[in-house]
Amino acid sequence: MNAGEMLYHGIEILGLKGHELLYATWHLTEQVQLLGIVNIVLACIAGLQFVVRRVNRYGYRNKNAFLRALNRPLTKMHPYVGFLLVISAGVHGYLAFETLWLVHTGTLAWGILLVMMVVALLGKKFRIPPRWIMVHRILALFFVAAILLHVFARNIL
Repeated sequence: MNAGEMLYHGIEILGLKGHELLYATWHLTEQVQLLGIVNIVLACIAGLQFVVRRVNRYGYRNKNAFLRALNRPLTKMHPYVGFLLVISAGVHGYLAFETLWLVHTGTLAWGILLVMMVVALLGKKFRIPPRWIMVHRILALFFVAAILLHVFARNIL
């Protein structure tokens, strides 16, 4: 039994009919949309570290104390925010389609995110030369493109 059938049978057991069933289905859609917004916020927080560091380096020659102070917690939070994003995006996709392996723009974005995480974990664990960070950043650009595709052309695949 998939999630939709469980939802329907659960509502049937509770004795809900008609418009109440539509409300419950709408409520699930609302949760998927809310998780999508949470995912975008998490992605922005994760990407903010790169932006703040670049603005400070090239705009202020690393002399802006506020940006340096802002970058410290962003650097510490980055791996945790990335992990939360992987989990949250997986739940978002599962709630939307009741599977994680449907060919869809969201699955493409999630796959890129998973590869980014693996590259970061392997790069740090095995102390691969600094090229891993470049691969991580290039994947981040592909991730942004995939998210934009997902938000604006969701059913293109």
